[in-house]
Amino acid sequence: MNSPKQAPNLLDRLLGHWLLAVAMILVAAALTIPQIDKYPLSVDSLHSYAMALGLTESIYTPINVLENLYADAPDQAPLYYLSLHIWGYVVGHSLATARLPALFAGLLSLAMVYRLARDFISPVAGSFAAFVLLCNAFYAFYYAHVRYYTFVILLAAIIIWLYLRIVHQQTPANRRDWLTLTAACYALICTHAFGFLLYLVLALYHLLAVRKDLRWVLVVGVAAASILLAAPQLYVMLTAGAESAREYHGPRSSNVTDVLATWLTVISNGSPPLLGILLVGVAVGWRRKLLRGNPILLLFPLLVVSIGLISTATGIVSIGQMRYLLVGTPIVVCFIAASLYALMRLRRWLGLLALLWLVAGIAFMQATDWEPLIRGRRWAYNHPPWHLISRWMQQSDEKLPVMALDVAHNLLSRYTFR
Repeated sequence: MNSPKQAPNLLDRLLGHWLLAVAMILVAAALTIPQIDKYPLSVDSLHSYAMALGLTESIYTPINVLENLYADAPDQAPLYYLSLHIWGYVVGHSLATARLPALFAGLLSLAMVYRLARDFISPVAGSFAAFVLLCNAFYAFYYAHVRYYTFVILLAAIIIWLYLRIVHQQTPANRRDWLTLTAACYALICTHAFGFLLYLVLALYHLLAVRKDLRWVLVVGVAAASILLAAPQLYVMLTAGAESAREYHGPRSSNVTDVLATWLTVISNGSPPLLGILLVGVAVGWRRKLLRGNPILLLFPLLVVSIGLISTATGIVSIGQMRYLLVGTPIVVCFIAASLYALMRLRRWLGLLALLWLVAGIAFMQATDWEPLIRGRRWAYNHPPWHLISRWMQQSDEKLPVMALDVAHNLLSRYTFR
C-alpha cells in the first residue's frame, strides 16, 4: 500500500532516516522530564495515584486496586492502574516516578507513529508523522499526566500497524502477528472505554475496503477473541460502569457540530489554515497518484464519521472531553503526514510547511484558554507544589510553624505536615 517507488535522493534519505525519529524522541524527553517533579497532581491524576498506589499506610495489593476501581469507578478499565501499581511497587510512590509510565508510553508513541507512516506511506512521511505528534499541544499535556491517554495512543498505533500489515501484505501473516494483534486489542479494551472508537473505525474499513477472504474472516476472529477475553471487564463497564458514567456526566445532549469543530481545532493546533493546507496536500497526492489506494486516506474520514456517531450515541463526548478522542490520534497524524509528503513531492521546499505545525503548537499552547478543553486540570498549575513543600519541611532541621492548608481533596494525606 506504499506510494510508487522512486530512487530516494539524499534529502529523502536524511528526512526518512530513523535517527531523525530518535532525535525527536529525545527532544520530547528533554522537554518533559524537568516537569515530572515540578507540579502537584491534578484532580484526575490524583485519582489515578490513589487508585493504583493507595493513600494509606496499610498494605495495598492488586486485589485492592481492582476492588476500589470497581467500587468507585466501574466505568474505567483496570490495566493502567494495575500497571502503575506494579511500577510503584518496583520504583517507589513519588509523584515523579508515577508520571514516568505515561512519559515512556508517550515517547514510544512517537516511535510507533513513525513506523506506521513509514511502512504505509513513506520513510519521509514517517518523520513528518512523528514531528506532527511531537508538535501537538493538546497531546503534549499528557506526557507528564498520571493517566492512561499516552498508553491509549501507543496501543492504537500498534493495532493499526498490525491490522494494516495483516490485511494488505502479500504473504500470509505469521502467528506472532495474530497473537500480538489479539493481545493489543485486549489491552486497549482494558485500558480505556473509548478504545471502541478505534474498533468502530477499523470495522467500517474492514467492511468497505478489505477483500472478503479467509484473512478477512480471521481478523474478525481476532476481534471476537479479544472481546471474549475482555468479557468480564466489558460486563462491568456496560452495567455498573454505564450507570456510573451517566451519574457523573449527567443528562447531556452533545452537539456533534461543536464536538467535531473542537476536535479539528485540537488536531490543527488551533490553526484552521493548516486544515486547508492538509486538504490541498491530499488532493495533490491523489491527483499525482502518490496516495491513491493508501489506507490512511480512507481511515481518516471513517474516523470523522465514527466520532460523529459515538458523540450522538453516547452523549458523553463534549468540548471538555477531547481526551476521549485521542485514540484516533495515530490516524490523524498519519493523514497529516501523507498530505505533507505529497506537497513535498510536488516541490521540495513545500516540506517546510511542516514547521507551521510547530509554530501553531507553540502559539496554541501559550495563547489558548485551556480550561474548556481540560476541565479543571489546570488546578495543579495554579497551586503551590505541596509535595516539594512537604519534602523541604521533612528535610529541614529547623523548628517549623504549623501550616493550615485549605485543600478540597485529600491530596496531602500521604505527606507529613507538622
